[in-house]
Amino acid sequence: MAQIPFHNLLWNLGQKINPSTVPVRPESRYPSKEELRKLPLTTLQQMRDEPGANQELLGPIDHRVAMRGIVSENPWMALPMAAAVPGYSISKALGFERSRSPASSREITEAYGGIYEGLKGLSR
Repeated sequence: MAQIPFHNLLWNLGQKINPSTVPVRPESRYPSKEELRKLPLTTLQQMRDEPGANQELLGPIDHRVAMRGIVSENPWMALPMAAAVPGYSISKALGFERSRSPASSREITEAYGGIYEGLKGLSR
């Protein structure tokens, strides 16, 4: 049985978006980090699935967008997700999690940024 990432179960599973429609700067294969952070999670996941994808760039941003979506849909998830972020990174660093990107402080920072943005979006 295939392992499905937890955040995939919590996000728009049926949505299909073509990553080729994402605007790309000429000097780079990918949009800027700011532009990537605005993309839907499904688009980022499709970009990560492409052969030769820059997992170290896309992985942390994927964490941010996933956390933002989870928390914006259910603000009560902010506390458990905030607690889960370092635990997930530690388990990746110790080799307990299969992952396409390495554990890093950037993925932790991006995930907490997503939690903040999810809560901030509720106050508008």
